[in-house]
Amino acid sequence: MKDREIELKLEGDPEALESLCDDRAVLAMSKGKATDHILRSIYFDTSDFALMKNGYALRVREDGGERIQTLKSSSKSAGPASDRGEWEHVLCKDAKRPDLNYLPAELRKRIVELAGKGMVQPRFVSTINRRASRLQFEHGGEVELVIDRGAIEANGRKSAVNELELELKRGTAADVYKIALKLIDIAPLRIGMRSKAERGRALANGEVPSAQRATPIQIKPKTTVEEAYATVLEHCLDQMMVNQVAALETHSPEGLHQMRVALRRLRSALLVFSPMMNGEKEDSFKRDARWLTNALGRARDYDVVLADIIDPALASPKNKVAVMKSLHSTAAEYREEAWRSALAAMRSKRTTRFILNLALYLETRGWRENRTRRELTALREPLASFAASALEKRLKSVQRLAREISELAIDDRHELRKRLKKLRYTLSFFAGLYPRAAANSYLARLSNLQKVFGSLNDLQTAEGILRELSKKNPRFKAPGKRLVAHHKERAEEDWRSALTLWRDFRDEPVLWR
Repeated sequence: MKDREIELKLEGDPEALESLCDDRAVLAMSKGKATDHILRSIYFDTSDFALMKNGYALRVREDGGERIQTLKSSSKSAGPASDRGEWEHVLCKDAKRPDLNYLPAELRKRIVELAGKGMVQPRFVSTINRRASRLQFEHGGEVELVIDRGAIEANGRKSAVNELELELKRGTAADVYKIALKLIDIAPLRIGMRSKAERGRALANGEVPSAQRATPIQIKPKTTVEEAYATVLEHCLDQMMVNQVAALETHSPEGLHQMRVALRRLRSALLVFSPMMNGEKEDSFKRDARWLTNALGRARDYDVVLADIIDPALASPKNKVAVMKSLHSTAAEYREEAWRSALAAMRSKRTTRFILNLALYLETRGWRENRTRRELTALREPLASFAASALEKRLKSVQRLAREISELAIDDRHELRKRLKKLRYTLSFFAGLYPRAAANSYLARLSNLQKVFGSLNDLQTAEGILRELSKKNPRFKAPGKRLVAHHKERAEEDWRSALTLWRDFRDEPVLWR
């Protein structure tokens, strides 16, 4: 029995996984021969999945002549690699159910409490063909590489499994990331974000991955600069990955949008901390984040224009004419094309390498490399002074441009929107340093301002797309102009409200002074 599992999951097509089995580089790292297994795992839970809702997965697995009970807890780590508790016990050969008596006393008590008066029952099954081998590193690290192909079944539904798992046997989590970076150069693989247990529960309930907004970052007054940097980057990385799953698996417009938000927050964080964290690695992350944000941008633009401008207009009885329907149909086709490009970028080797390198950087505290003693000492200083300086810098940048806000030209309004967004992101990173009510009030005023400025940006985006569609079909020019004119009126109303919102924000007490 062991009580900890560090594992990274990668996904790929069957052909990609097969190619790894005979690859020379993989064979050169292998220790002994690969073994093949047929695994049938039955996952147990309550009818409402009380165990999984609280971070536990309980299964009984048939492997050859053995039946092995396993309980896993939720991951303690941020990033692609999971670091979870794992408790295993070999049951008798004819065992049909898990036996909680084999669990440590406190853990058994917790599982019994969650199960309540009812007994846990089989909820879903996975049947897997597994090939397992051991990979060794020159420094002594060892990772188990398993290739799983099969399916998960629940309530008459079935979902294919084609994945690769890297489980640490000896060494550090950095070893897992390093081998993953080597493998993605051999075969087209992408990071797998959901365990078989998580997939099985979703399949049983008919659920699909959903988009997630950023949650509050847990920063405390005694947090150091270095601790805050790591916490903020981990938070951005997690938000990016969970929304990547929603966008890839369900083509969720909100998932794609929130993934872009996570990328912008990551770029802001790298910029905020750049006075102390500024080197080749950080510059590389900025480039990759900018590239991926832009690669997803066109799909986002078409989502917004269709949902906020063309669809509402089409719903109006006076606009139910052939040319308006044709405009909608053409825009929808262009959106599909933009989404194909966005999905390809999300699945690309560059994106996978970007995420793995960022995770490795966080795992190894890569920013400490080539630092002087004085620089390392500064990283251990309390965050408050650094945060106040960063926030003041961004507030003054906003104030300089907003000094004559009523006279701003369109381009300056857009620039002010960007500066407000940077200020809001920065405050969201450091909000835990300040009284909650005051911080929430300040963030709310910034958010309201940003929403108004966002409508101006949406209008500019719509003008560009409708102009592009009109070039493809001149018949779209007239309805396109009407749509833009209508939304210009709304944008001007929003702008007038922005002036009031700005005055309210300007008079708000500054948190960090």
